[in-house]
Amino acid sequence: MPKSPHLSSASATCRLEWRPSGFVKVWLLSLAVLAPLALWMSALPRVALLLLMPLAAVSAGLALWRYRRRPRYRLRVHADGHLWVDDVLIEHWRLEWRGALAFLYWREQHTVALDFWPDTLPRRLRRELRLASPPASAVSAAAGMAT
Repeated sequence: MPKSPHLSSASATCRLEWRPSGFVKVWLLSLAVLAPLALWMSALPRVALLLLMPLAAVSAGLALWRYRRRPRYRLRVHADGHLWVDDVLIEHWRLEWRGALAFLYWREQHTVALDFWPDTLPRRLRRELRLASPPASAVSAAAGMAT
């Protein structure tokens, strides 16, 4: 029986693509519909209702429009702490986990925050990302070092 090859997490690389989540799109759409209804059911005076209901619908619709227009990103996370986004090396980045959700942050001209939901990051890729990303302390220590 041949010996199984030695697998090393040091060589693990995770390749994935970020795209806007369908879950978030549905939630923002439902917010655009339900927020004005919630205001209608409140005890606000009619004048306030006539001003706030369109404002609530438009602001939720604008949030949905902005979220849908976000660009897609191709990501490569190496176990040595390097993150490549669309073939550009990102030096200082942070990955946070909240249950099945992953949040990736880095700074370019402005702070970029990507949210990975279960519909955009299936279980297999979620596991690969956990294995390929260094521990949070290693990334934050590297980010604090002078270069």
